[in-house]
Amino acid sequence: MLLIWHICLAKLGFTTIDVSNFDMKNVENTQMMFYICGNVVTINLGDFNSIKNKTTKSMFSQCSLLQNINFTSFDTRNVENMQYMFDQCSVLASVDTTKFKTEKVANMSYMFYKCYAIESLDLRSFDTNEVTNIYGMFYNCTSLKRIAVTGEKWVLTKVTGSSGNNMFYGCTNIVGKNGTIYKDTSTGRSKTYARIDTAVYASTTIGEDGIERGVGNKTSGNYGYFTDTL
Repeated sequence: MLLIWHICLAKLGFTTIDVSNFDMKNVENTQMMFYICGNVVTINLGDFNSIKNKTTKSMFSQCSLLQNINFTSFDTRNVENMQYMFDQCSVLASVDTTKFKTEKVANMSYMFYKCYAIESLDLRSFDTNEVTNIYGMFYNCTSLKRIAVTGEKWVLTKVTGSSGNNMFYGCTNIVGKNGTIYKDTSTGRSKTYARIDTAVYASTTIGEDGIERGVGNKTSGNYGYFTDTL
């Protein structure tokens, strides 16, 4: 499905794509399917049967005006590569990934790269036990404040070396469950902080957004940028 819409949409200026009735049951590759569909605002996948799909790499990459994606029946159970999936969807304020199955995914690097407008992500359905590369997953998601995960599913033991670096680079507004805020260090930007926040602070402050943030260094527990609720 490489570049299936790119050329025609760029020239015709369509703002909506509806593939809800497409028969996709034998498709194994949706890589770059909507790549640089720069005019598109809404994509409706509806009952998009993608059960055999193995890669969503760059599927929505550089859809710079995209605001809405309907993932009603999007099946990711056999997907192995989600690299750059929402890369530079810069005005996309929310994306429903609650039905995503990621048990077979090995690559999530740059998955939400430069998604400037997203403020929260519900990744509680994500199972990362097979992930080996998570480099820059939330790179420069500058508005991102909350990421919800399920603790027992979020395991990064197969991510080694530099493959876990810069996961949170530029996520300056991120806040963990107990108030841990962004730390602009090599450790603070890395997978080390990809866990539910258990840090305990002597004092906290509540911002204008209503989110409680820790003040100073923790007195116990572990720093983390994740929460288990939204």
